[in-house]
Amino acid sequence: APRQSNLMTIWKHRPTAYYLLLSLCLVPAVLIALLISKYGVDMIDWDQWEVASFFIKYSQGRLTAADLFSQQAEYRQFFPNLIFVVLGYLTQWNIKVEMFASFFVICLIALTLYRLASLSFSEKRWTNALLMLLTILILFAPAQFESLLLGEQIIYFIPAACITTCLCVGYSQLSSNTKLIICFLLSIFSTFSSANGIICWLVIPPVLFHSGWKNWRVAVWLLGLLSSATVYFYSFQKPSYTPDAWAVLHNPLQGLFFFCALLGAPLMASNKLILISTALGAVLLALFLLSFFYVWKFSDDQQFKSRAIGWLMLGSYSFLTAIMVTVGRLGAGKYQALASRYISFSLYLLIALVYLIPLITDQALKRGKRPTLKVLKPLLASAVILLIVIHLFNSAAAIRQTAWMKIRRLEQKACLLFINVAPNQCINDGFREFATVSSRVNAINELGFLRPKLIRSNNIKEIADTNSMLDSSSGRFENLGETSDRFIASGWAGLPGNIEPADAVLLTYQKDNADPIIFAYVQMKIAQPSFQRLLVPHPDVDWRWQTSISIDGVGVALPISVSAWAFDATTGKAYKLGGTYVIEGNGKTPQLVAVGAR
Repeated sequence: APRQSNLMTIWKHRPTAYYLLLSLCLVPAVLIALLISKYGVDMIDWDQWEVASFFIKYSQGRLTAADLFSQQAEYRQFFPNLIFVVLGYLTQWNIKVEMFASFFVICLIALTLYRLASLSFSEKRWTNALLMLLTILILFAPAQFESLLLGEQIIYFIPAACITTCLCVGYSQLSSNTKLIICFLLSIFSTFSSANGIICWLVIPPVLFHSGWKNWRVAVWLLGLLSSATVYFYSFQKPSYTPDAWAVLHNPLQGLFFFCALLGAPLMASNKLILISTALGAVLLALFLLSFFYVWKFSDDQQFKSRAIGWLMLGSYSFLTAIMVTVGRLGAGKYQALASRYISFSLYLLIALVYLIPLITDQALKRGKRPTLKVLKPLLASAVILLIVIHLFNSAAAIRQTAWMKIRRLEQKACLLFINVAPNQCINDGFREFATVSSRVNAINELGFLRPKLIRSNNIKEIADTNSMLDSSSGRFENLGETSDRFIASGWAGLPGNIEPADAVLLTYQKDNADPIIFAYVQMKIAQPSFQRLLVPHPDVDWRWQTSISIDGVGVALPISVSAWAFDATTGKAYKLGGTYVIEGNGKTPQLVAVGAR
């Protein structure tokens, strides 16, 4: 044991070992960057159709500040809209660039948290390094995959970045007036970025004015808060499609359940385990409230209070946001509390506790409560191990959902690309009003902001990739059977390389030697795979498709040959599947006339 202790002491005093530990903090960040690169889809999503109108107006010389400031859902996201327009024109509106912009904001938050941690544990760099590693694990959690893989979700990260930056400014050596100006501007930026951005005005004052509450500075701050709130809610209208905000008053116990589940979601986001999420959230809530009470009521150490207040305010950001989400989304059902995008709001309470608990433990040690500490240290070590284990399981489940999200979004993108040729029910399932989407996507396509471009013709030769025919291991048109006046077509379809499923299947008919013509669009509707099937898929089982078709509207006389094609929404290319059938009519069963893809 003494030898082991000596080795540990030597290791701790080596700078290389310390920086090696810090470098481990890069691993979660690199993982998120890889997830965005691999699973991000360059596709316009629900709320981004509002952003599409900005590019259209700008190209016509009609874009105004009022357009950028206009209400979108419950948001007045003026500054994110400005970011979207600038990035969009610099990158031809590459949505994945917006995803990496969100990643950049998270990295900024990480740097500000590192600065705050250094101030809290300035004399304990090893403690600081270990806590920072835990912080990075939580901050770069894959569980928030919706926020990471939807470009417009940068709005979910900006308020936190503004708050952590303000906290750093509040603890800095800058003059009081300079601190006030910087935090005032950042609070405005936060307010007009997200629906919860106004919380910045509420959580920063205890740090900003900790050294003294001068009347005129407080008055300026309150004026900024009231002015921002007035401008934000001027002509504000609650969207008709959002849940009833009064539901929490009618069902307070359900509201408390929802609130705790939301706080526990960073550790457990499975709908099947929502009771565990709620229990974990209740524990985190209790720990946070006890920490708050201890710092404000039982400590007379001003240095300790100064260190702890910043973390209390960071946790308060999640606490207050969780209240807003509970009021605004309880009516959508209890599982809404586990939505991936809200984890980007609630994880900061967990990060705050990562620092508050060691700070309070150190304070107890200084006050001579060693017997309590002997019991507390093993409990803390066990809690850290449990936290890491739960986080890893939650992250593994999130990565599986991330892969499935890519599949679903590529299916939606394929549907969008055929909006002019084969409008399908999937347009109604995945997008807003058809007329609005159709108008805007065609305008965006003309601007060159859509990759690949919209499909303009039902002639399959215009999108067929004849250089990469699929072999039998990548998909087949297996069956075409007749039932009354319709036909049932089925099979399975992958893309070249057999790594990913097809994003859609196209059915074509051919009369004599004429070109094949697309007459049916088939959604894949692939189910969420297990983690094992994600790693090693069974294409002929997992990537199946089936549809019911009618040839009455084809407009050509029988007989005709029918073929199936796998469509790749990333390249805009189609690949012929093995199997071609001839429909002769007169009650005859369709005949398989070609087995291969050629």
